[in-house]
Amino acid sequence: MHPVLELLIKLQEIDKEIIKTTNEIDEIPKKISLFQKPVKDAQDALNQEKAKYQSLEKKKKAQEMDIEESLDKLNKLKSKTADIKSNKEYQAFLKEIETAENNIRKKENELLDLMEILEDVKKVVNEKEKAFLEEDKRLKEQQKILDKEIEDKKIRLKELKQQRAAFIKNIDEDIYKDYMHLLKISGGIAVAETKKEVCYGCNLHIPPQLYVEIMKGNEILRCPHCRRILFSREEPNFENIRIKETTDNLQESDD
Repeated sequence: MHPVLELLIKLQEIDKEIIKTTNEIDEIPKKISLFQKPVKDAQDALNQEKAKYQSLEKKKKAQEMDIEESLDKLNKLKSKTADIKSNKEYQAFLKEIETAENNIRKKENELLDLMEILEDVKKVVNEKEKAFLEEDKRLKEQQKILDKEIEDKKIRLKELKQQRAAFIKNIDEDIYKDYMHLLKISGGIAVAETKKEVCYGCNLHIPPQLYVEIMKGNEILRCPHCRRILFSREEPNFENIRIKETTDNLQESDD
């Protein structure tokens, strides 16, 4: 095989791994985001329950203050007993006290109900907090694994780039520029293998005579369709190729 072609094949292998490793590094943040979403969902659920608990806590305090004020008013009302001068006034006074006491009992019952609801919500908050902590722990564990993965891949990428830098010193500048142009316009594949008269870069058929020359490996040849540099690892079978060419010529003559 042509020595320059061997260099280009090896360079393509290095570049494939560089591209693959770079893409893998770029994909890792997406993996992290997959673990971040459950944490965010758990955090949102926890915050929602905490907000609910805080709202109920404020309502409870307001109810306690209301009861305290009602009790204060009741005590002040009871202190006016000495001012009552008639039985009619006394009956009205007792009715007023009864109404105030009933109102306080109602508020106290409402407070008890509210405290039960608070207790239930508190349990939910604890459950949501536990779920959040578990998801957060899982995220941190995965973050640690993925950070190590990034670190390892960056080390590998640096090694590949160093290997590449040393390697391209052996390639002619014009050939290297041509290779880089192909690499850019051909989706990262500038050098493609051929098998059974097919370019594995564009998957199109290669003329038999060109394929013979590619299998010989004595020249740097291109695909007539995608312009990639071609090589073959197949052993040339010239007898089969001659038979095929003869058959093709006979068919053309018949036409």
